[in-house]
Amino acid sequence: MNGAIGEPVSRVDGPDKVSGRARYTADTPLAGVLHAVIVPATRPKATITEFDLTAASVAPGVIRIFTHRNTPKLASVRDYVLVSQHLLPLQDDRVLHEGQPVALVVADTLERATEAAPLVKVSYREEPFDADFLAGVDGAEVALDFLGSPPRSARAMLRRPGPRLK
Repeated sequence: MNGAIGEPVSRVDGPDKVSGRARYTADTPLAGVLHAVIVPATRPKATITEFDLTAASVAPGVIRIFTHRNTPKLASVRDYVLVSQHLLPLQDDRVLHEGQPVALVVADTLERATEAAPLVKVSYREEPFDADFLAGVDGAEVALDFLGSPPRSARAMLRRPGPRLK
């Protein structure tokens, strides 16, 4: 690769890609494939009190609608290494951020799933939330990185000379 920067590189698939003849995974039709579209929460912090799935359920092509009420429960991640995954989708009625998945519409085509998803109506009991990140900065703790040492500040990283590229 030495000396290749800025030089044209011949690609076997280049002519097919630029001419539109290349086939991509999405170009391969598969029989019986279903498509899903997420219904996002519209509140930043809340408890889901009710779903109205009536209109979405009878929309053309809809196969099933998943919510926390009918989704199989997943194992807790507390015992695993990646404990940062604290929110498992569609497991309970808690909404912890706007945009969080609260339902999943499955249909025979992506277009039909996309059309049916907004028909899912969700009722919430809103809860107070605090979005002032600076309010608690005095009580913040320095997180340790993966190796157990404090992270370097971005400012210190800018001053530190790095390796020179040839």
